[in-house]
Amino acid sequence: MKNFIVSVFILFFFFCISSSGAQELRYGAFIAPVVKNTSLAGKYALVAGARGGWIINETFVLGGGFFALTNDIKNDPASSNNNLGKYTMDFNCGGLELEFIYPSDRFVHGSLLMFLGGGGLKLTPENTKIISPYGLSLLCWEPQLNLEFNLLDWLHLDTGLSYRFISGFEEYNGLRPKDLSGFSGIIELKFGRY
Repeated sequence: MKNFIVSVFILFFFFCISSSGAQELRYGAFIAPVVKNTSLAGKYALVAGARGGWIINETFVLGGGFFALTNDIKNDPASSNNNLGKYTMDFNCGGLELEFIYPSDRFVHGSLLMFLGGGGLKLTPENTKIISPYGLSLLCWEPQLNLEFNLLDWLHLDTGLSYRFISGFEEYNGLRPKDLSGFSGIIELKFGRY
């Protein structure tokens, strides 16, 4: 995993340098609300957030994003192996994003995005009114493939598919990293000029 992350950074740096050799650098920026349809612990999850980025030569994006679970996920104590009984789940993550967009000047084009970050998971028992501030820290990386539509010079619609990889812990109240990993269907609106 460590070698993979280092390789992504080296490739991104190489592409930025090689694309700037023969031409003048052009910059842009964007901000985008994002909605992800996915599953966590085998239950439907709606994750929403925002991302933003600095665009180099209309092709490479260096940015970041933050996402959080927006709907209630409650477990069934009879079908899970935990010591909390019935609980409600809270999940969020944030981090660095690297994106390659090509060819950005066409109405329909593609992009490949890599999210690398950290997050938190908290399970709150329903049989108590005391909300514990403690949860679990985790690592998240999520490759994503997008189809982007240039609606206006400053407005772009993205639809995509990603797979979320979770690591950084072995087991937490019956949940394992594979229970939080999974596919996501994504839609976002980018506001900004390339």
